[in-house]
Amino acid sequence: MAACFSGKGGEILNDEKKGLSLMTEGVIWKKLIGFAVPVFCCSVFQQLYSTVDAVIVGRFVGTEGLAAIGVTGQIIMLAVSIGLGLMMGISTAVSEYCGEGRWDKVRQVVVISIFVVIATWILKLITGLFLAEPILRAVNTPPEVLASAVLYLKIVFVGGLFTYAYSMCIFIMRACGDGSRPLFFLAFSCICNIVFDLLFVKGISMGVAGAAVGTVIAESLAVLMCLVYMKKKMPMLWVSREDFRNTKKSRVAYVLKLSVPTSLQVSIVSLVAIFVQAVINEYGAVVVAGYAAAQKIEQIVIMFVNALSGALNTFTAQNRGAARFDRIKEGRHITVLISVGFMAVMTVFVFFAGKPLLGIFVDDANSAAVVEEGYLYLKITCGFYIILGLWQAYMAVLRGMADVLMPLVIGGIQILANLSAIWVLEPLFGKGGIWLAVGVSWSLCFLAALVRMRKYRLEKG
Repeated sequence: MAACFSGKGGEILNDEKKGLSLMTEGVIWKKLIGFAVPVFCCSVFQQLYSTVDAVIVGRFVGTEGLAAIGVTGQIIMLAVSIGLGLMMGISTAVSEYCGEGRWDKVRQVVVISIFVVIATWILKLITGLFLAEPILRAVNTPPEVLASAVLYLKIVFVGGLFTYAYSMCIFIMRACGDGSRPLFFLAFSCICNIVFDLLFVKGISMGVAGAAVGTVIAESLAVLMCLVYMKKKMPMLWVSREDFRNTKKSRVAYVLKLSVPTSLQVSIVSLVAIFVQAVINEYGAVVVAGYAAAQKIEQIVIMFVNALSGALNTFTAQNRGAARFDRIKEGRHITVLISVGFMAVMTVFVFFAGKPLLGIFVDDANSAAVVEEGYLYLKITCGFYIILGLWQAYMAVLRGMADVLMPLVIGGIQILANLSAIWVLEPLFGKGGIWLAVGVSWSLCFLAALVRMRKYRLEKG
């Protein structure tokens, strides 16, 4: 293992003694899987936050409650995506400096991330307090769910500080090679979320608002646990006044160069999703509820590939810092093979198990209709899962290589592909045309990433 500077008197720290695992050495597939599995489990628990909200509200409040959460989902994702995109760029910088063995630089990136968290939360707070209702009206929210949706959105946005702070801790720890410890924090927090949701939604009868309050409290506990652990067990990441003073403008510029394009690309994805949601909202609460339930299932199904791509991103950035381009190539090939195999299995699983899974989300007079609407979405989009897996793998390498152009190109393609496909396909196929547009967008983005990847294969040999 490479030795790393601690920044405290310049002493050398050993990576293994600090529980970290750099990915510049060792068997590649073991490194990738070993990193991806705990990240996947962590992602499952993280997704359970919103999924538990949807299930509990759907069963104890009803279809309108589930629809209220559904119409806010893409708006919340946009707000979260702004911060997550920035954190993805930050994690690339952290991984690169870990590969170089420079903890002093890592802590400077941590300083930058603290300011990013505060700034993005303030923006989210202002938006939630003053623009929640206008935004929901603009996306054609059904009148019968508007009041509940506004309240849910405001509570989640006010608690956004914990969402961003937790993401900061997790992305930094993962970038340093620690993918397992966040799992324990999040598992505990997720259990708390279930308890709080049942307490506030069913016990106290707070309705949709109770689910939002429960989620915010649970996320705050996750942040607290992460910070305590990092302070005690990962002191090389704990910043001091000296780190604030030593953070250079050039470091800030480099981190923003990596982060802003990725944030824009992820935000564009969410903007497109909001547009799609606005089109769907015109079909009424039943279709909105079916789409919301189907989205929850799909997000869980594709999580392992997303986790594997996250591992490949960290792997690529660390090996780029260590100038190990041979390992990057092999890591890419291994990830592609695993992604294709896994997504092939998930395609079959979703196609045959989609209806029973959708039935978990609702239990009222509209249950059968909601399930049918959700299954139409899953039946169409699951045919594109393999392409989605390939796209995620290729984009992980490009992000790890600090490619600042491709995220913007992908964002532009997604806007044009989704809007064009919806305008063409919805008049022909109705709701099915909207779902088909999702797969068309994935396909075009994959082709763009493939072309860019061939260029990197020539340049980075």
